[in-house]
Amino acid sequence: VEGRAVASLFEPASDQEAQERRSEEAFTEAKSLWISEGVSKASEVIALLTRVPEESPASFEKEIILALIEASKKGRTIQAITRVQKAMLLKRPDLDDESMMRLEAWLGAMESENGSPENARALFSELEKKVALREKDRTPAQVSLVASLGVASVPTRTQLILNQAELSERLQKWGDAAAAYSRAVEAKLGGNRAAFGFARSLLKNGEAADREKAF
Repeated sequence: VEGRAVASLFEPASDQEAQERRSEEAFTEAKSLWISEGVSKASEVIALLTRVPEESPASFEKEIILALIEASKKGRTIQAITRVQKAMLLKRPDLDDESMMRLEAWLGAMESENGSPENARALFSELEKKVALREKDRTPAQVSLVASLGVASVPTRTQLILNQAELSERLQKWGDAAAAYSRAVEAKLGGNRAAFGFARSLLKNGEAADREKAF
């Protein structure tokens, strides 16, 4: 029995173990190349990441890197959004809250530009609550996994409120815009931008109400 146990130590790894090892090595090389060289080595990074299967523990980070590459290309925002959404589905159970907030902020920014303004408003609204709670509890931002890959930081509460207000204006939802600007004004955030936006949205909301009465 002892002889068989010793012999087993020298048995070759199974095909699955070998594949997992190659996948891990490919991802490690891709991540290192991405962090050190960025989009200048995008083709090489993509080639390495094709060797990382979806069931790999590294699939979350793989999708983030691919999303960042897509976002760097003109006209590829929708593809980047799809990658981020996929990454969020593949997130690890131990993923830090800061990383999720950064992804939500990035997704909201892309949705507001080339996707769905409604989705962007919803994302910014939830983020505003999280940021406000963090400020109330004076909780410092955590070390973020996705920050090391190049995902931008979470916007300030001021910016999140103004984003919602301006998206509401774009959608001609003047009441929602006024409510958002009002939150900024009451919290003494946003300065003249918030004050003028509040006045403008109130005026537009009144005009819209007058038009409805006319019909």
